[in-house]
Amino acid sequence: MIMSNPNTMRSLGFATLAALGLSMSACTHDAADLRSYVAEVKTRPGGKLEKPPVFPPPPLIPEINRERDPFKSFLADELARTAKPGPEELPWPPRNQEELERYALDSLRMVGTLEQQTEQWGLIRGPDGVIHRVKAGNFMGQNYGKILEVSEHRLHLLERVANAQGKWEDRKAEISVSE
Repeated sequence: MIMSNPNTMRSLGFATLAALGLSMSACTHDAADLRSYVAEVKTRPGGKLEKPPVFPPPPLIPEINRERDPFKSFLADELARTAKPGPEELPWPPRNQEELERYALDSLRMVGTLEQQTEQWGLIRGPDGVIHRVKAGNFMGQNYGKILEVSEHRLHLLERVANAQGKWEDRKAEISVSE
């Protein structure tokens, strides 16, 4: 709120000064009782300090393996043991990545099949809504899933997943026609 009336501003200024003066006058009371208490405390005799408690020594640290390289991470061996296979250890022979390998398998939906001559094709809808045509031998999913068979109502896949030892492990998966 902005006050533009000079009389109101002047009155407000006087009221503020009066309140400040009253509050300052409360601080100047006689502190004789405080001074006498402080003098009495200073005249008391001092006491002896107690000896600090004695704590038992810390337990001994086991002998450190002097054979270990101090500049090598102690987790390096564990990480090497649990690491996923590197690019030199491919789950399938080298090939170009297919479109449906960009998506997680559970984000893909089978919407139907079609047959051309003697070949059965599966129709897969990606998360982007695009319908893709796949057949046995195609790859899909982020776990290197290879389509083994396309039947009328489902796709049978074989996924290759890295286990805790860093070796490839085969896992069967299926995608059924969703209603």
